[in-house]
Amino acid sequence: VVATPVALQAAGQHRMPAGRLAVAVAITANATSFLLPTANITSLLLLGRMPLPALAYLRSSWAAWLLVTALTLGPLSAWVGHAGTGPARATRDRPSARAVLDLLPMFLAASAIRALLAQGIALHASFVGQLADGAALAAGLNNLPAAAALHPAGPAGLWAAILATAIGPNLLITGSVATLICRRIARQAGPTLRAWQFTAIGSALIPAQLAAAPALTAVLLALGIGRAFSGMLYQVSPADPVAFSFAPAVLLVTALFACWLPARRAAKVDPMVALRYE
Repeated sequence: VVATPVALQAAGQHRMPAGRLAVAVAITANATSFLLPTANITSLLLLGRMPLPALAYLRSSWAAWLLVTALTLGPLSAWVGHAGTGPARATRDRPSARAVLDLLPMFLAASAIRALLAQGIALHASFVGQLADGAALAAGLNNLPAAAALHPAGPAGLWAAILATAIGPNLLITGSVATLICRRIARQAGPTLRAWQFTAIGSALIPAQLAAAPALTAVLLALGIGRAFSGMLYQVSPADPVAFSFAPAVLLVTALFACWLPARRAAKVDPMVALRYE
């Protein structure tokens, strides 16, 4: 959120596409907000149900955070840069305190849900199932009320909920309080953070982002299992670099392109043309 005014000023001075940059900042702010337990209020709400020491949290989050950040910044940088440059434009005014008003309804809703659902809602499924259900809930309901309602079932459920409430809201522009504030700041400054564009780019990135953290967790687990069964392996190291780098890389790149290419085409379609077609 704090980066939005800075990004818009930089866009005006360096002739960058301000609208695209606003979308990129909002998506990045959501997807990369789980490194520290205090980086996102949704993480604090979930940790209130299932406490986790700060150091233990950081040991579990840093590697997945690096991978998700790379998968987010790389495509977004290419997408913003692909638009080219134009004449320098000055923003109309500085963001006002009215952007904070977007917080009030969501905080009231989260407080009401927390009071009514004292025990919370537990998602009983596999890690991937909890991740998908939590992401859909966060995108449709908004991540703040969703985090207030969810009750993680065990450590795996906690991380599924944290990742879902950070990455899932990128599916809809109303899915995150931070995105709503970014949109108001952008609107006050001049550029428009378009909802259809946000959804198209978010839909392209979310599958790869949600696959990155579980994939890294699976690799770390496989390393541990490989050490345990090293005596059964023949002419292969338990930590063979080719097996543990090439296979996950191929899967992640395939997932990224399978989602990115259709969304890139959809983002180029004029919304009025799409509406007339329907």
